[in-house]
Amino acid sequence: MKRLCPTALLAGALLTCAQAASAASFQDTRLCNGISGNPVETRLAACTALIEAASPGDSNLATVYANRAAANYDLSRFDAAIADFTQSIALKGTETASYAGRGRAYFRKNQFEQAVADFTQAITLNPEDADGYYLRATAIAGLKKYDEALYKKPRWLVLNKLDMLQGEERAKAVKDFLKRSRFKGPVFEIS
Repeated sequence: MKRLCPTALLAGALLTCAQAASAASFQDTRLCNGISGNPVETRLAACTALIEAASPGDSNLATVYANRAAANYDLSRFDAAIADFTQSIALKGTETASYAGRGRAYFRKNQFEQAVADFTQAITLNPEDADGYYLRATAIAGLKKYDEALYKKPRWLVLNKLDMLQGEERAKAVKDFLKRSRFKGPVFEIS
């Protein structure tokens, strides 16, 4: 005869401990995945419960870590998010979302080198995802490393649609714009 679970008896059900644990695990999985739009703290607690109850080699553990990382990210706990995304990647290194998520957390911490590396890996895993390219470009801009040769090239300004303004109004608008923009260099006025 199967042993009845005391917590299940308290709830008025006749479940074995394994059945009670399985029902709790299913509920935690739903909460951890955020299927029902539950609060972030609830998602975090459910994911943590699943991680603590997991057995070695659990095939869903990488996803659970990624979900907990996303919850930590939503709570602006970027170090915890990075740690969980790293664990998810260690368990299943082919998840684009884990690399992109960790890259976002690095970006929020102004750790742009690491963010660029993660976004590049996400692009390698899924070259069709336009978000990866956008995120990497944003992280590269955060590095503030510019091509010195390009910086030294001459610049000019082209002002367009000026034919919509008349005489003095046109000259005043150009003068005001140049003063506000502090642009120094050749200016071309077209149409």
